[in-house]
Amino acid sequence: QVLTIATDADGAFTLRAVAPGNVRLRARDRRTGEASAPLDLHLSSEEKLEHIELRVDPLRTVSGRVTSRGAPLPGVRINAYAISSGHGEQRTAISDIDGAFKMQLAAIAKDALFVIAAPGRTLHSMQTTIDERPIAIDVAPDGGTVELVASSPYRLMRDGVLLPDVELYSWIEAHGVAVAEGERLAIPDLAPGHYTACTRAGKCREGDLAPRGSLTLDIR
Repeated sequence: QVLTIATDADGAFTLRAVAPGNVRLRARDRRTGEASAPLDLHLSSEEKLEHIELRVDPLRTVSGRVTSRGAPLPGVRINAYAISSGHGEQRTAISDIDGAFKMQLAAIAKDALFVIAAPGRTLHSMQTTIDERPIAIDVAPDGGTVELVASSPYRLMRDGVLLPDVELYSWIEAHGVAVAEGERLAIPDLAPGHYTACTRAGKCREGDLAPRGSLTLDIR
């Protein structure tokens, strides 16, 4: 359940009739898009939580360029997640005719996870430091297929960098294929690299994916 309320002139807010259990609070300035990091709390029955402070952090512009073998790539979707700063919210940009893109991330973020989806080429992720320098992204022209076999929640990493589930599902659907229910998940056109799949219980399988190759990771 999502409850939304506007702050008053002093920035104060009160949420009433909140069901007991785990609660996540977040503040957002609707005018600028600036937001706070999420605050996770636990609310017991009949409990009243007071003196909670949410700090809305300013944004800064992050720019970069997407290429493939040195040639600019237009129409590439770049999703960014400022996870290390606590701002895990997704920000999206699309590269222009010159492969350039801009987006706004929380100014306190020192690094971010970027997931690059290049139609007709590959999907990959990278985690990089954010500073004044433009971010250079070079997309592999040819990818391979990873087949995941799992009976419980998992995470998939390429060269030690997370590929979020939502990005994998979106990429599969962009190929005109419905995400299959069950234990097997085939993900096409992933960038070559070293892939590791792990369950929450810590069971892992890993292997190398070559261009136009295939890799099966069974973590049942």
